[in-house]
Amino acid sequence: MGLSSRVRIAGGMIFAVLLASAGCRSEPSLEATPMPPPPSKPKPEVSRVDPPAVPTRDVPTNEEWSEKSIYFLMIDRFYNGDPSNDDWGGFEARPDDPRGWHGGDIAGIIDKLDYIQGMGFDAIWISPIYEQRKQGSYHGYWPWDFYDIDGHFGTWDDMARLREELDRRGMLLMVDVVANHTGDFVYEPTGYFERAAPPFDNPEWFHNQGQIANYDDQHSIEVGDIGGGLDDIDQSNPEAAAELCRNIAWLREKTQCDGFRLDTVRHVPKDFWKKYVDAAGVFCMGEVLHGSPSYVGDYQKYMPSVLDFPLYFTMIKVFAQQGSPKQLSQAFATDHAYVNPKLLGLFVDNHDMPRFLSSAGGGQEANWPKLELALTLVFTARGFPVMYYGTEQAFSGGHDPDNREDMVFNPDHPLYHYVARLNELRRENSALRKGTFYERLADYATYAYERRDGNNAAIVMFNNWHTPQELNVRTGLPDGTVLTDGLHGGQATVQDSHIVLTLPARTAAIFVVNTAD
Repeated sequence: MGLSSRVRIAGGMIFAVLLASAGCRSEPSLEATPMPPPPSKPKPEVSRVDPPAVPTRDVPTNEEWSEKSIYFLMIDRFYNGDPSNDDWGGFEARPDDPRGWHGGDIAGIIDKLDYIQGMGFDAIWISPIYEQRKQGSYHGYWPWDFYDIDGHFGTWDDMARLREELDRRGMLLMVDVVANHTGDFVYEPTGYFERAAPPFDNPEWFHNQGQIANYDDQHSIEVGDIGGGLDDIDQSNPEAAAELCRNIAWLREKTQCDGFRLDTVRHVPKDFWKKYVDAAGVFCMGEVLHGSPSYVGDYQKYMPSVLDFPLYFTMIKVFAQQGSPKQLSQAFATDHAYVNPKLLGLFVDNHDMPRFLSSAGGGQEANWPKLELALTLVFTARGFPVMYYGTEQAFSGGHDPDNREDMVFNPDHPLYHYVARLNELRRENSALRKGTFYERLADYATYAYERRDGNNAAIVMFNNWHTPQELNVRTGLPDGTVLTDGLHGGQATVQDSHIVLTLPARTAAIFVVNTAD
């Protein structure tokens, strides 16, 4: 979020300079912004009637979400399906400006659902849809009106059409939401930007304490402004808290979504999150940008799911930077810190972190095996996969805004096919979706684990070294069991409770035993 953020990593402290650290992206200008013309559509009256406490459509359970595979996209950067809304509200699309609007919209998502589904994803997570009031707020994380959609993204009719198209394909919808802040409005000069839209135009609903002074102090990060001045909402104010809960229930009904991703979770008091999640009435996955499993895991007491940032940092060190796989063993040994490790969102990069291939040395084909190793873990370990758009096209941008590239669509790309195969294997074998996780091997170069769900089993192996390695993997399967590598087609037979084989350099294998689910 345009700030220098300290990120705790298990076993020590590191300092990570993040240009977009907490879901709120590039830093807003602290200078006065020229007043744009009024929006090009009339502001509708928002119903103040509280939405129903229970969703009006059937929604998947937490356990059902844990078996899904999620594709995360930033609306403005994905695909421009309706050029007529590119310059909505006086903020014109400038594709050559890395921090400006580019033109992607909900119509574009609909146009490309077949591309997403072609990789085997059965859920999408979209960036926030709130109406914005900044030239640089293309990402949606600087809300101006919590009760309207930004015209750059489309209309509520477009959202309804997206819902219909997802239903037709049997896919789920997750919408990104912000409860920590609005855009930077309160402190700007009197004029068009002076306040957020009602009802978030009341200065008493905000902390008004300036920017975060100390990122090592929990109180400071909960009451201070992030991102250079984004106005921090005071959830201890009963009226503000009640309105946020009313809004999330309203948005659930308005979008008919199946789940929410919660932005900037560590910047909001934990007791509020329980009320907010209850009001949401659907699955919620939180962003707790921190490297300590105990710190991140504690938030799972207040929401069903959190993104597994501790494992993300470990995967970067192991696969992108060719560290010892023993670090993976150490990471999984901390699973006791979580309420339910199967409800953790696993990922290799996102809109706040450099692309994996940027950390791995670049997007050239020689580095793709490193990414394939990391993706194999994300799609087969405990938890569920969350993949950022463009990873399947070998995007390799660095920090924000370079990690928010305009999407390209090549279904013949080898990484597209690799992801499709991972999703296929996960769909075909219940052990990879919900099986018990058993670590089987961890040394300086190789790693292996087994997952078991009844008679279904999978043994996932990694050679992270630059030369072929022999793996001697213990298994709980009976001697004589024959397993097939779902990635490469080879076979292995259990002898003396072990599988012994040689893996080529920087290669993964997924040996499976399938029975009917």
